[in-house]
Amino acid sequence: MATLTGYAVKISWLGADHTYVLSSEGHKWGCWGRDAGGKAICSGNGSASVANCISQPKSTSGLIYAVTGVCHQTANRILYPARAIVSRARGYWASSLVYGTYGTDGLAWIIRRTACGMAKGAETSAATGRSAGLSTARGEVGYLKAIDALYTTAAKKAASPLALGRALAKPSNLVLMETDITVAYRLGKDARPTSVSGVKKMQKALFANKVTLDGKYNNNQISKKKYADRVNDLVKKMLDRAEKELGAEQFTRIFGLERGERIGLVDKASL
Repeated sequence: MATLTGYAVKISWLGADHTYVLSSEGHKWGCWGRDAGGKAICSGNGSASVANCISQPKSTSGLIYAVTGVCHQTANRILYPARAIVSRARGYWASSLVYGTYGTDGLAWIIRRTACGMAKGAETSAATGRSAGLSTARGEVGYLKAIDALYTTAAKKAASPLALGRALAKPSNLVLMETDITVAYRLGKDARPTSVSGVKKMQKALFANKVTLDGKYNNNQISKKKYADRVNDLVKKMLDRAEKELGAEQFTRIFGLERGERIGLVDKASL
């Protein structure tokens, strides 16, 4: 059993932190970027061999950068055997509402996770992941269990190839289902149905525009720079709308950002 540790590196111009993962056995997973110079933000015990299997190819974990996830989702996948997530990274909660915890290709993630566990003949560790300061983030264990249950249930419902294809055709559906869990976790007893519906409304507006951008990018109809800029603009518009509709207090509690604070999620250098 190894120790898997998530790190965050400040990217001033972007606003959001870059994240990467190291193991006590010497693995370095850059997650689309650098793999040194950061601050440890989470840690847990788990199989390094399973984590390495999940990370393939080349520390991307099967994600398409900026389309199905960014470094936060990549790191979360690699950290899965330790049941830890990089939730202390700046910009993480905005990222999770755009790409989910493990990427928008959620059912493909379930397949990858299972295949890597079977390939190594080992179960992922049931050990609890730890957050900054090497202590368990309050409520994060239950939060991750709820996220896991959501995807496991979705995978069972999509057991047939046809159902799986339909589910993967609309990956944002699972991210929207995560929102109920995320808002409840972030707001606690102050969570209201109006808060959840308000956030989902903003997400749907972003997804509707992003799916068009993704299509253009995948078909080489838009430059990498322009694609990154436009996705980051969509994120900033979502945050503008969120603060206006939710109010400063709930905005800060859900997104982990201060009033008026805006970030981008896509680093052009990683495309």
